[in-house]
Amino acid sequence: MTGLIVHKALELYRGGNAEVAFATAVKEFAPGNLALQAQELFNNYINSDLYKQLPQKRERESAF
Repeated sequence: MTGLIVHKALELYRGGNAEVAFATAVKEFAPGNLALQAQELFNNYINSDLYKQLPQKRERESAF
């Protein structure tokens, strides 16, 4: 579930409001402890040097 939450949040995140993208993903999959763990992973990634070094035009997570 944690991975599903993180990937859905990344799919929805377009560089705007990370909190809205994450909250939407949590509503779809699972609130609670899994959401806390997923939020930490999501926030760490979008604030990482790796993410910041990606080209401006990024391929994003896409829904299947």
